[in-house]
Amino acid sequence: MSPARQWKSATADFRKGSKRDKSHYRELKDEAHWDDWKCSTLATVAAHGCELIMDPVYKTTNQDELELLFEVQKFMYNVFIGTLKTSMGQHFVHAHEATGIPRLFGGTILLI
Repeated sequence: MSPARQWKSATADFRKGSKRDKSHYRELKDEAHWDDWKCSTLATVAAHGCELIMDPVYKTTNQDELELLFEVQKFMYNVFIGTLKTSMGQHFVHAHEATGIPRLFGGTILLI
């Protein structure tokens, strides 16, 4: 299978992924629980195959990779809307409503 075909398949597989559910992510209601929430979230991100958003220097090299990254980012933004219940978390989500593009870097949420 060609690399381009693999990415198209990866994008299609990601879209169809029934095991991926935002309810699998714990809510963060108190900043005091940040470390536990971060650890749990990063583990779930990896289990859901969304590791691309944990790499701050990841750059897509073609349209298919860009489409896959966009699908991952849309899913994770939806997760963050539902899980970040602290005032700082809500600030991050609302500050980037227009783009809805989250990235995780070293366990820190960056919405770019």
